[in-house]
Amino acid sequence: IYYLTEKYERSLIILNNALLIANELNDDELLGTVNSELGILYSYLRQEVKSMQFYQKSYEHFNRAGKEFLAINSLRNIAINHAINARYEQAITLYKKIIASADRFANDEIMASVYSGMAWAHLKKEDRSPEAAYQYILIAGQYVANTQQYGSQLFHATDKAYILFELKRYEEALESIDAASQL
Repeated sequence: IYYLTEKYERSLIILNNALLIANELNDDELLGTVNSELGILYSYLRQEVKSMQFYQKSYEHFNRAGKEFLAINSLRNIAINHAINARYEQAITLYKKIIASADRFANDEIMASVYSGMAWAHLKKEDRSPEAAYQYILIAGQYVANTQQYGSQLFHATDKAYILFELKRYEEALESIDAASQL
C-alpha cells in the first residue's frame, strides 16, 4: 500500500524489515514475495539495477520453493526490466521461456502481458520487425479477451493501434484508437 500511494520511504522501511524477518525464517516462498515487492518498489523509484537484483532473487527463491507460477511472474518482471532498459533480445529470450512453460499454468493476464511485451520488443529492437510485432499483438489480444481487467483491454487497443501505425495501416490504426476510446 505504501508504494502504491507513493510513500516510498515508508515502503522501503517496511519491506526491508520484512526481508530481515524472511531471512531469519529462511522461507523461500516468503523471501520470493518480499524480493518481488522490493523489485517492484525499486522499479517505481527508477532504480532498475536494484530492481533487477531483487527480481532475480525473487525468481530464485520461488523456484526453490516450487512455486512455478510465482517464479514465472518474477521472470516476466525481469523481462519487462530488460525491455525498459532497451535490452530487447534478452527480454525476447525470457518471454520465449515463459511462453514455452505456459502449458503448466493458465493465466490470461500474464500471457497477454508476455505477448504484448514480445510485440514491443520486436518493434523496438535494432533489427525491428513490425510484422512480427503485429502477429504477437494479435496473440496478446486472444488472451486479453479472457481477462477481466479494464486496463488490459485499453492498453491492448492502443498498443495495437501503435503497431498498425508503424505498419502504415492507418485506417486500421484509427479503428483501434476508436475501440480504445469506446473503452
